[in-house]
Amino acid sequence: IMGSRWRESVHGALYGAGPEGSHEADRAVALLVGLDPTRAIALVRVLAPLARARLVDDPHRVIQMALGLQPDLIVSGSAVAGEVTALLASLGADPALEDIPVIVLATGDSDDTRREAMRGGALAWLPHTADPEALLARVRLAVRFRRLAQARAIPMLHPVRP
Repeated sequence: IMGSRWRESVHGALYGAGPEGSHEADRAVALLVGLDPTRAIALVRVLAPLARARLVDDPHRVIQMALGLQPDLIVSGSAVAGEVTALLASLGADPALEDIPVIVLATGDSDDTRREAMRGGALAWLPHTADPEALLARVRLAVRFRRLAQARAIPMLHPVRP
């Protein structure tokens, strides 16, 4: 029974069914990039109460998927040196994607990866040993950041006249 509940929660997080009582419109969309399968499954489980996760394992499809999905945040876990920098630069170069917050989940605790991520414009860098509550706190912050940015970018349909 426990195994089927776990599969249902992962399936729901991936394909849009939220936990009972959640409001679908309130749930964020998280694009997960460059994560190994075991880590991706664990992350989908952690994010399930807050976000519907979409996975992309091909670094060349990230921008295309981000343009189509307009996710509330991107979580990158790339182990390839320079891949995070390239992702952040590509997102920053596109006006439709530049305000999507990126959280980098390090595959190691190197100061170089932290520096690379933060200089590149990542909202947060978390070590691979970060606990789920720390990750969820960053995700809440990222979603709030993205939604505020979107609200400010949308012009009012009926301006208020004095």
